Amino acid sequence: MAIIQRTLLPVINEHNPRQLLAIYGPHYCGKSSLVKQILQEQSSCVSLDGDDSSDIMYLLTISEKSAVEFLQDKTSLFIKNAHKVPKIRHLLKVLAQANNSFKEKRTIVVTSAIDLKLNHDENNLLAFNIERMLDIDEHDLLFREVNLWPFTLNELLADCPPESYKQIVDQCLVKGLTPQVVENYENNSPDFSEQIRLEVKDKIDLLLHDIHLLAPQLSIGKFNELLLILAQKLGKQLDLNELAQTMGLGRTLIEEYIAVLDRCLAVKLCKSIHLSVKGELSDGVKVYFTDIAIRNYLIDDFSPIEERNEQEQHALFENLFYMERYKMHCLNRSNISICYWRLSSSFAAKEQTNYIDFVELGNGMRAYQCGYHDAVCKHFDRNGIFVRSYHNCSLHRVTMENLLEKIH
Repeated sequence: MAIIQRTLLPVINEHNPRQLLAIYGPHYCGKSSLVKQILQEQSSCVSLDGDDSSDIMYLLTISEKSAVEFLQDKTSLFIKNAHKVPKIRHLLKVLAQANNSFKEKRTIVVTSAIDLKLNHDENNLLAFNIERMLDIDEHDLLFREVNLWPFTLNELLADCPPESYKQIVDQCLVKGLTPQVVENYENNSPDFSEQIRLEVKDKIDLLLHDIHLLAPQLSIGKFNELLLILAQKLGKQLDLNELAQTMGLGRTLIEEYIAVLDRCLAVKLCKSIHLSVKGELSDGVKVYFTDIAIRNYLIDDFSPIEERNEQEQHALFENLFYMERYKMHCLNRSNISICYWRLSSSFAAKEQTNYIDFVELGNGMRAYQCGYHDAVCKHFDRNGIFVRSYHNCSLHRVTMENLLEKIH
């Protein structure tokens, strides 16, 4: 298969060289390969790895006084697995400030499987991206933070014939979009399926290690339990009080566990929208997996999509669509929020349409109803409360037939 170009690469190449560039992404999504492309023209790149104890010790010798000297003879610096380096946020701030003292800026790139939130208060796990929240020009910041996710469908399908789309998407709904899967998406052999399982198990082990680094005070056993519950409830609204009772934890603590999973790039949270309609659910939440293969591993089901029931097909398709829209907005660095809409149970019985799969806010308002099969993709009720209340909202139905059109 030809090399698939990552659409993030030209965006990165345009970044301000004065800034330290941090690339966040789940394990096995291609961060190191992308950095090699970024730094391929650099003559003397120094690479250090947070997985290497000697490299960590070397990095820990850098101080505010010695940082300029450390960078003096380097044209570029790459720190892999930066989240595994103790006090990494302080170290990167020291390096970024030292880099500003050079007329010819060094290219400093780090990769991390944890969102380091370099432009934020490190004590606030749920902080929004500050340059978006306050509309600060990124060029005024010390750090440029970008997200690399598993491949997007647009990247994967760019050079594929249209007649192959459904087959490829069906494979992605089961095995995910990581580079190994994408490069072998036509391989249905038992050996390859077992290879996928082993890779996913390794990813989960790495994820749990990252979680321990970020939140050592929380129970890894509870994270294992929570991941399985989230996998079983894919596409369903979570009752956090019920979840807290099931796991024997307080609701606030459950929210902290989910926030850690989000910051470790394993899941993304989708909250309910409540603007102006009486009966709108105000505190609902759904959780989607950034790598669908992890979810299928957790429920021990890698069966083909056509062998699954309608509820499963819809949940997987919903996860795929949500993540593709989320990746698109990340790439464009657009200030868009993706929510879902639902009426509370006391109002739902009175309405033909009592939920909307996704609502996007920012640069207008867009509503999406999704369905793996066209027959189960609900039409918008033109007389329903949602359409009547949000008459300026554009309405979109998303099925396999028009999926690519809706994720551009």
